[in-house]
Amino acid sequence: PGVGMPLGNLTSQIFANVYLHELDWYVKHTLKAKNYTRYMDDFVIIHQNKNYLHTQRIAIQNFLQQHLKLKTNSKTQVFPIAKKGGRALDFLGYRIYSTHRLLRKSSVKSIKRKLKIFHIKYELGQVNLPEINQSVQSWIGHASHANSYNLRKKLLNQSFKRGDYV
Repeated sequence: PGVGMPLGNLTSQIFANVYLHELDWYVKHTLKAKNYTRYMDDFVIIHQNKNYLHTQRIAIQNFLQQHLKLKTNSKTQVFPIAKKGGRALDFLGYRIYSTHRLLRKSSVKSIKRKLKIFHIKYELGQVNLPEINQSVQSWIGHASHANSYNLRKKLLNQSFKRGDYV
């Protein structure tokens, strides 16, 4: 509470990219991490050597604290990613495997709950189709980066009906 920037705010996105550009440069050019990616304040480094990753984690934490006056949160961890089966990389709302990407279970539950509420509100005349469409299109944009074709087809197959037209 009281720490950080508001989620979803356009200025938060700009500040994160400007402020953390120094981190990107440090990780890519000083630490020479090859498989590094960052979105806002979430980042990952993928490497086969666990000791290398622990060393990188400590170096990054020191850099963030000394140069940017930032701390990593408790979610920061090092773990092996299985090539077949096993643990996936949980990043930006996806579970990422070496062969495919899935949506987080919590993301699927959330859209199911949201669609159910939209159906009820639409039937009662409390929300209109353009409002629903805006939210659904946003979710489709996110979901389309995962292996989710059948899920999207199943969830979005129900039509919206108003009580007085049935």
